[in-house]
Amino acid sequence: MKPNVLEKLRANPLVAEEDKQKFYRFYNIANQVQFGKIAPRQEGYIKGDIKAPRCTSVLQMDGSKAGALMEWAKRQVAGRIEQILVDKIRKGEPLTDTDILVACQDGLMDPDKQKDEAADAGTSEHDNIENFLTGYEYEETEGLQKFKEAWQKSGLTIIATEIPIIWSSEDGRLAFGGRTDILAYNPAQRLFVLGDNKTSKSIHESYGCQVSAYAEAIRQMSHGDIQINSGVIFHIPDVNKLNDRQKKEYDKRGSLVYLKDLDDAFEHFKLLLGLYYRRNSKYF
Repeated sequence: MKPNVLEKLRANPLVAEEDKQKFYRFYNIANQVQFGKIAPRQEGYIKGDIKAPRCTSVLQMDGSKAGALMEWAKRQVAGRIEQILVDKIRKGEPLTDTDILVACQDGLMDPDKQKDEAADAGTSEHDNIENFLTGYEYEETEGLQKFKEAWQKSGLTIIATEIPIIWSSEDGRLAFGGRTDILAYNPAQRLFVLGDNKTSKSIHESYGCQVSAYAEAIRQMSHGDIQINSGVIFHIPDVNKLNDRQKKEYDKRGSLVYLKDLDDAFEHFKLLLGLYYRRNSKYF
């Protein structure tokens, strides 16, 4: 969390004093959550005896998302190979076995390259938004402008960003951890709201699972003091890279997308969490 989070909250007249006190108590608990090694080849979140995998690792158990990603990857590979070979043919250049091998290798690398570029762009925009919310220097990008418009429309005020969280089941057999994007506050209704920034081309159901999981972790960590009754995705894609279906979907939803049912989304997440632990069980 940014070091000035408490000072800014104390000076925020929009947050009720009682709710500020709730956050201060939760803040002290959240500061006990550390990120580090939870297994020889795995990093995650740690608090006392609890060692928890990342929430994002758990979400990878969702087969529907994995299937969609596989289809996208296959299209990228085929498209890249086709582009390289067709370019050579149009130039009248002869095709050799080496040309075909190089095209295949380049095509296989293309999905990873595009994914890394998208991740870098998303991280940069994410950091820029965080700086804007917390009063640090930021860059006036197109993505930030979309976020500003959505933020103003939401009527929310910032509490904190980048809060480390951890959750464990009552029997201690299941756990997960993560780091929230935005903990906000609705002054009109005196409610805490959890927000997440996404730069992806579409809204995925896994986003709802993630926000609901973080909301439940905050409730548990705060001993029920902080109840998250509303979750929102701030969706700020690069509209120039959207296909017709994605553009139509974005125009319909806009940049401010509220979750319909946090409780139902968390039930979905718990199924994925159980599957994650089952998948990673050691039988030999």
